[in-house]
Amino acid sequence: MTRSEIVVGVDGSAESRSALEYGLAEAVRRNARVRVVGSYAYPAYSGLGYAYPMLISSAEIEASVFSAVQSMVDETLSRSATAPPLAIVVRPGPAGPLLVEESEDAEMLVVGHRGRGAVASRLLGSVGLHCVLHARCPVTVVRPAPVAASARSGRPVDIAAGVPLASSSPASAG
Repeated sequence: MTRSEIVVGVDGSAESRSALEYGLAEAVRRNARVRVVGSYAYPAYSGLGYAYPMLISSAEIEASVFSAVQSMVDETLSRSATAPPLAIVVRPGPAGPLLVEESEDAEMLVVGHRGRGAVASRLLGSVGLHCVLHARCPVTVVRPAPVAASARSGRPVDIAAGVPLASSSPASAG
């Protein structure tokens, strides 16, 4: 039996950590391999029309990104009872097109959702949107776990309704 593969895009953010957790769990359920993909842009510096030499090589940038992705994977796997077979790929280039290319033969592509503020959090980020529009496999966009209102306010919350529970102290009974 050929083992399928799930591709997970990570960038070091909390949102991509949620995507990694989801992708690993899904791979265990499907008996699939995981390919964790990180990308980077090789910075091009110029000012007033003159190019400046880079003080760091693309190999050093790639090694640094690979190390960061490896640390994220190790930390995530340390909280898991089972780990699927896994490979890490780090390549230069824009994340969206790179993830689409890396997931060409995958069973699924998983990316994190990156919202900014009340309105923006309802919109899909540019990488997620690019993947949804161009990938040749199903794409799962994972939102990070919500912070319970009780953690924000310090008061118990009815999880089903998402509202603070009435205080049970004698002062509130009357």
